[in-house]
Amino acid sequence: MAADPVHRIRRSGAQRTPDRPDDDQLTLPLFDARHSDDKAAIDNADAEPPGVGGDGRRAGDSALEDLRSQHDRVLVARIAAAERWARTSDRTQATAPARRGLTAKFEREADPDGILPPGERTRRADLLMRAHMLRMARRSALARRRPA
Repeated sequence: MAADPVHRIRRSGAQRTPDRPDDDQLTLPLFDARHSDDKAAIDNADAEPPGVGGDGRRAGDSALEDLRSQHDRVLVARIAAAERWARTSDRTQATAPARRGLTAKFEREADPDGILPPGERTRRADLLMRAHMLRMARRSALARRRPA
């Protein structure tokens, strides 16, 4: 286990930022048996907590519950996106920094040494971006074809 006194537990698939834990994280103090006078605690320090199997699942967990929590996360994300875009007056302006960043990324890929003329660098970056988008479209189509 970690040496620090607090251990963060996340649900699977949840994203975490170091500066702000998400509301689906639990902050639990860790029990460190090395600093305990309780002989039984020291002997059982590596044992699973009561009700937890070897795979980390608690009694009563099921695949159905996993699907429900995944479905719930999808709905929460869709709600957040709808609210975000409802409060945005100019979507083009709001997404401009992301587009600039993506363009810069492909320009760095096309010309890592910065020796190409700007027009050629832009042309190559556009082709790399097109290839990237086609790759994503292909993966999306393959994912839709897979049985559920």
